[in-house]
Amino acid sequence: MTNIGSATTDFSVQAGEYVKEIEDVIKMKEEKLKRRQALVGDVVSTKCLKSITVRIAREKFYPKYNASITRHKKIMAHDEKQECKDGDIVRIVPCRPMSRRKRHTLIDILKKAPDVSF
Repeated sequence: MTNIGSATTDFSVQAGEYVKEIEDVIKMKEEKLKRRQALVGDVVSTKCLKSITVRIAREKFYPKYNASITRHKKIMAHDEKQECKDGDIVRIVPCRPMSRRKRHTLIDILKKAPDVSF
């Protein structure tokens, strides 16, 4: 309890009124951080046992030529359950380094590739 002049203020009681709002703000910030770091791309290789290669595409716009060009980057990611196959669209996020090139992990599969069997 703090006594400032004639006013008495209890900061723990005041903070208790807004606990739910504070938790919501913290939760929204964490979700926003996850969305920012997450990358979406399609699986191009599943040759390794628990690793997948994901192709991330982004568009770069050139105002001088009024044209956009698609740029690509291939990233290795960890697939613990070995549930991905070529053509799947997946979401990956950064994690601790697992090997020399593998620094991302699979979060979920957004769209399964169509099953093509002859």
